[in-house]
Amino acid sequence: MDECKGSSEPLIEEKEATVEHVSSELEDILLDARLSHFQRLRRASAVEFSNLFRLAAPAIIVYLLNNVTSVSTQIFCGHLGNLELAAASLGNEGIQLLAYGVMLGMGSAVETLCGQAYGAHKYETLGIYLQRSTILLMLSGIPIMVAYLYSKPILILLGESEKVASAAALFVYGLIPQIFAYAANFPIQKFLQAQSIVNPSAYIAAATLVLHLFLTWIVLYVFKWGLFGGAMVLSISWWIVVIAQFMYILWSDKCRKTWNGFSSQAFSGLWDFFKLSAASSVMLCLETWYFQILVLVAGLLPNPEVALDSLAVCNTILGWVFMVAAGFNAAASVRVSNELGAGHPKSASFSVLVVTLSSFVIAVVAAIIVMMFRDVMSYAFTGGETIAKATSELAPLLAASIILNGIQPVLSGVAVGCGWQGFVAYVNVGCYYVVGIPLGALLGFHFKLEAKGLWLGMFGGTAMQTLILVWATFTTNWEEESEAEKPLLAAHGASSELEEVLSDFQLPYFQRLRSAFWIEFQLLFRLAAPAVAVYLINNAMSMSTRIFSGQLGNLQLAAASLGNQGIQLCAYGLMLGMGSAVETLCGQAYGANRYDMLGVYLQRSTIVLSITGIPLAVVYIFSKNILLALGESKLVASEAAVFVYGLIPQIFAYAVNFPIQKFLQSQSIVAPSAYISLGTLFAHLLLSWIAVYKIGLGLIGASLVLSLSWWIIVSAQFIYILRSERCKNTWTGFRWEAFRGLWEFVKLSAASAVMLCLETWYFQILVLLSGLLKHPELALDSISVCMAVNGLMFMVSVGFNAAASVRVSNELGAAHPKSAAFSVFVVTLISFLIAVVEAIVVLCLRNVISYAFTEGEIVANAVSDLCPFLAVTLILNGVQPVLSGVAVGCGWQAFVAYVNVGCYYGVGIPLGCLLGFKYDLGAKGIWTGMIGGTVMQTFILIWFTFRTDWNKEVEKAKERLDKWENVKEPLSKK
Repeated sequence: MDECKGSSEPLIEEKEATVEHVSSELEDILLDARLSHFQRLRRASAVEFSNLFRLAAPAIIVYLLNNVTSVSTQIFCGHLGNLELAAASLGNEGIQLLAYGVMLGMGSAVETLCGQAYGAHKYETLGIYLQRSTILLMLSGIPIMVAYLYSKPILILLGESEKVASAAALFVYGLIPQIFAYAANFPIQKFLQAQSIVNPSAYIAAATLVLHLFLTWIVLYVFKWGLFGGAMVLSISWWIVVIAQFMYILWSDKCRKTWNGFSSQAFSGLWDFFKLSAASSVMLCLETWYFQILVLVAGLLPNPEVALDSLAVCNTILGWVFMVAAGFNAAASVRVSNELGAGHPKSASFSVLVVTLSSFVIAVVAAIIVMMFRDVMSYAFTGGETIAKATSELAPLLAASIILNGIQPVLSGVAVGCGWQGFVAYVNVGCYYVVGIPLGALLGFHFKLEAKGLWLGMFGGTAMQTLILVWATFTTNWEEESEAEKPLLAAHGASSELEEVLSDFQLPYFQRLRSAFWIEFQLLFRLAAPAVAVYLINNAMSMSTRIFSGQLGNLQLAAASLGNQGIQLCAYGLMLGMGSAVETLCGQAYGANRYDMLGVYLQRSTIVLSITGIPLAVVYIFSKNILLALGESKLVASEAAVFVYGLIPQIFAYAVNFPIQKFLQSQSIVAPSAYISLGTLFAHLLLSWIAVYKIGLGLIGASLVLSLSWWIIVSAQFIYILRSERCKNTWTGFRWEAFRGLWEFVKLSAASAVMLCLETWYFQILVLLSGLLKHPELALDSISVCMAVNGLMFMVSVGFNAAASVRVSNELGAAHPKSAAFSVFVVTLISFLIAVVEAIVVLCLRNVISYAFTEGEIVANAVSDLCPFLAVTLILNGVQPVLSGVAVGCGWQAFVAYVNVGCYYGVGIPLGCLLGFKYDLGAKGIWTGMIGGTVMQTFILIWFTFRTDWNKEVEKAKERLDKWENVKEPLSKK
């Protein structure tokens, strides 16, 4: 045993301490001979309980929440049916625990080294150990991924029925990304725990659980993606946890001494680190796989579905309670390793006693609760009296296992804290695999005790292992141990119903109009309502980020507004504009029943937009210099640049999101995007609150959360495309054709981008010009509030813009000229009426609008003065974006680009500058000029749209699609 506890190679190098070391208070009390034995015991208990629960409580919460995240997926799957519960249980506990055991086990090497290094004040080495462990775990993830890919034949080889194995394999495929999330998560978690930093992980786990439950509900019950969808959401949730924890390490003052950035030293000494990691992994894998084998063997019983389901329920409950012990495991490991590293042997031994006793008492209480609810607890997972009875029969064994798990994981934590992984690995082999599994198989199969027999054998092995660990722990010489640790250191085309009604001259004109209006109204709102919801919610995410920033102060609101509306709209306009090329082509191709072209257009657009994102990222990086060159004040420019740096990942989210969004909209698939956006909004609000107020990351935290939220939307929409029956004909996988004809696509995308950029940058320039006025902070604050309200209401028009584009392009592609013309009339009228209502509401609330963003009467008065201009802008925006949508549906982007140049940049901006600066009208003058340009552009678009020959547009649409299918420029296949 002693041979396994030590090592002759120094894994922790001598470094000079620069931060506060582990307290010696407990050691001083235990060594104070002046106090009576009882006084020492009482005072030491108070100190250790305080230390322990400061670590254990948040750690328990983290493990519980992470476990509930996984378990909730099983519960959701269980309510789909008994087969689904069996499959999810087999996949989660029979296969996924392979990765969990390896990754958590190898990650515990970090726990030993980081804990002892922190106690020994060698803080600089912690970050290197974290990186070293992550490298090793990522490499270990590759063979595990191969095992996941071949999970079906593996399960069949192990004797599982083909039906259950097939369903379980489907679930496991969705867990592949989770492998690499584990590889990053466990080293990060142990790195933080070693420093007694546990609260942030608890907040992150809680926020992720809320998001996970919502997304799982949507995926399984709204989108009906089944087992694969549930597993994919679980993988995404784990990646959210990883990213959030790593952000905390980067930005927290608590990790400043222990994280010094990425280091090449992480690649040195990998073999020594691997040996300790491997020992840790073997120790933990032998333990986690033990219960995994219980599940696998249960699948071989005469009634495998009932056995698997009842064991799944019991194992899940055991898992929940085990998370409490796992929390104490983490606390024990940190406390023991810290105290040993600090040279406090008495504190280490006392800590073992207190943590073991505390965990045992909680386990006994949990066992009593299980026995009280033995007859009803299965109904939380699945219906059926058969499963309930089987679970009830297993409850006494479950209760006994819970009590053992109150001790055994804690002692494993002590072993990790001491570096005894090799010794515990041998104990686990003997107790679990020489005694437990053979005994369980004998009782379960030979004596026909089935699931109860299997569990009895497992229980025997666990009991033996626990007794050995108790003996080893409480016979340890902690003085020697302290010295020993020093060297260790379904697609359909456009309906012709509307065209038939409009072409039926046997009906009276009024009857035709009424019937056509009703048909178009239904078609329009089926498209527009979810599209409006998507754009409103996405805008609300950005706006909520500004609101959170605004509550930090007026300077932060000005900085966030300048960053969001003065810089970020650069990327938004460019990406959305270039993405509208997909809208034209996909919409017309869909109307013409050329479905296989849509997926190629989506991929081609994503390639072009992602490449475009690179120079945009450079602009973001140099945003401070750009803002200063444009005349912004240094204070505001510096703060705005901090905000903008966190938006860099959002650029590439835009590059993927807009093509996906247009691809779906062209098929009239809009509701899924609305559900996804709504779910993301809730997560975004919660994460923003945590990042800005709880963790205190300020502007950079707010903008990084915004970027993360956009990537969640992108991932969810792409999963929908892959899994949905509605996209089966339009998405046929990744194709090489996407890389052909890119130049032609760039030209159409560029025309679309110029058209939309000239429009979005127009109001961006309003914000930038406001920063040049006499009182830039007040001007920016008032303008930003009005622009936020305008942006929110503008999303309604953008929803109608999308609906108009889809309706017109679909009808033109289907050769329905009358339907296209009628659709333009209806959508413009409805959007205009809604805009008038919005303008009235804004004028009614003009004196209080600003308080949603920031406090202060000065800003409120300035916003109130600008509200009439805002109302006029809202009415214009009820018409102009819709007509732009018509232009996109027809492919008129180049024409509209010329109109925008003349109206916005030839009239609007010069007039605004003249009124704002020359005549000293300030923000009101600038906005008046802007309105003048918008009025001119709107009237030109109205004139051009309502004199269009729609029969000619149908012919142009046909020519356009034929051109893009030309063999000389093979952009798609028919």
